[in-house]
Amino acid sequence: MIFRVSERKAEENDDFRSGRDDSVGSRLYISGNASVSLMTAIYCPAYTNSRVLTEFGNEDAIGWTEGKNLMKKVSILLFAFIFIIVSASPAVSRAATVYVSYLSLSPDPVYVVTGGAVYWEDGDDLGPYAISGGWGTFFTPGGVQFNVPPGSYAYTAESFYGGGAFGGTVIVVAPTAPTVTITSPTNNAVFTAPASFTFSADASDPTPNNLTDVEFWVGTNMVDDVFSAPYMTTVTNLVAGTYTLQAIAWNDSLQAGTNSITITVVNPAPITLKGASMASGKFVFSANGLTAGQTNVLQSSSNLVNWIPIETNVPESTSLNFTNPVTGRSQFYRVMQMN
Repeated sequence: MIFRVSERKAEENDDFRSGRDDSVGSRLYISGNASVSLMTAIYCPAYTNSRVLTEFGNEDAIGWTEGKNLMKKVSILLFAFIFIIVSASPAVSRAATVYVSYLSLSPDPVYVVTGGAVYWEDGDDLGPYAISGGWGTFFTPGGVQFNVPPGSYAYTAESFYGGGAFGGTVIVVAPTAPTVTITSPTNNAVFTAPASFTFSADASDPTPNNLTDVEFWVGTNMVDDVFSAPYMTTVTNLVAGTYTLQAIAWNDSLQAGTNSITITVVNPAPITLKGASMASGKFVFSANGLTAGQTNVLQSSSNLVNWIPIETNVPESTSLNFTNPVTGRSQFYRVMQMN
């Protein structure tokens, strides 16, 4: 019993696109003019705990979105082994398992994204089963990586002990980009310099467990890359100006979804003191142009040289009233806003 396994060796000047490492294992996808050769391997029924992944289709025809990591001048021999069992449901995934019993396949049809893998396992004692399709024939347990365009791909299964073949279908779906929405700050928000705020986003992917991370950008600078929910970070000390904030969500298929907003950071207005008057023998005045939530210190001086702090406040609005006893013939006041 013979089946085919892909042996892929790259030329010296080929470009490579790498997927992300995660708990499933590392994936590396070839792009460019990599030379591809085929080798044969003899299936040995004694090793029933081993599963071989057969490649079906040409990865160069998939149309992968440009990866974030490029490795050049690498010569490497690739075998794609991914050991994962997922729930037997019609949900689209990157890896799915079909359990083969006599005249029964569960699930059928089975759905995967382009570049994903389907594994066939024995579901009863009549295995191993011969799985035959456009990739050739192999016996369970084994799998196929579907590097093919979206569509329906028929196959048959037949028990090693005979009894006739029965058919199933693999439905390959094009990978879908994740979605991301910036939740904070709001579009066209205005901040006072130096601006600090929470930058957060909601992100999701239609393929279960396929979302990998969310990047946070302020202009052309990536300020953070968050790999699990909640997707948020902190931006600090922005000077006056107009900024584009962008969140980029990546999935395991190296596709990206983006969302962007615009914010404005303005210089604080000058603080003014006015409304000076006497009331009950005390000096009363107001400070205006304050930044709500920012610490302010009231200082006094008798000679405009030596200043003494007399009161510290964190106003809830842009103005604040002060009342101070008269301590000398002349007294000067100023308010210092702390950054």
